Amino acid sequence: MILATHDGIFHADDVFACAILKLIHKDIKIIRTRDNEELSKADVCVDVGRKYDGIKNFDHHQNIFSLRRNNIPYASAGLIWKHFGRKLIKSLIAFNHIDEILQTIDAADNGINILEVKKEFKDVFPYTLSKFIDSFNPILNEENLDYDKAFLIAVEFAVIILQNEITIANNLELSRKIINKAILNAKKDNKKYIVLSSLITGWKEFIDDKDILFVVYKHPDKNWCVHSIPVEENSFESRRLFPESWTDLVNEKLAEVTGVKDAFFCHKARFIVCCKTKQGAIKIAEMAVNYEEK
Repeated sequence: MILATHDGIFHADDVFACAILKLIHKDIKIIRTRDNEELSKADVCVDVGRKYDGIKNFDHHQNIFSLRRNNIPYASAGLIWKHFGRKLIKSLIAFNHIDEILQTIDAADNGINILEVKKEFKDVFPYTLSKFIDSFNPILNEENLDYDKAFLIAVEFAVIILQNEITIANNLELSRKIINKAILNAKKDNKKYIVLSSLITGWKEFIDDKDILFVVYKHPDKNWCVHSIPVEENSFESRRLFPESWTDLVNEKLAEVTGVKDAFFCHKARFIVCCKTKQGAIKIAEMAVNYEEK
């Protein structure tokens, strides 16, 4: 398969579009050109050619192009995912997970700012995927500007990112089922926390029952943790924090204050407490649920 995209300076949308197709077609050959004769020889043209037909041509720069989702115009990354992404994922929830990531790339390529920075942090901006990919472009004062070589390196990094996120995405359906079952068990026992055998991928997205305040889970290091649940998936604000008197306590001091002998760590931000046993973690969760700040 011959994949064509434009030459010169590249951006995250064309890089990720090519990375998606590379995951699908292992024998893909990428050419970078704006020459119409060369483009005619390609099987797929991405971000170049000023045509969109959903078959061979996937450019979004022409005035007649107006396709969008979630109020965000498509760029080439989103377009390629829209038409080919289902070959790489197992469910609609997985498809949408990747598309949400690509929407940030498409927005940036279309000059849309979707990030709101608080006034007190006005000089600090999130380091996005688009900025990450931009960093692969050659520095303009270099003597030899090899954009094609840099582009292929950027594509390889994009492939790795996509592979990681696709693995996460393909496990989200199972994660939702496990979380829903845990919530039903908690409701049946009138508990305001759920218990998991391990920390489930995507757990913050699926605990939408506002009565659930904490999640108890086994950490990969074999200890058990109690984690507060954020008010929203990407929020740092918790539905309920641990008592202020536990702040930044570790080992014997935390065990003494809580009365839980195997409790050994409370984060200074009071969103997580760790214990050596499941029983200890459940005791901590019960205490946190019933505690009221004076």
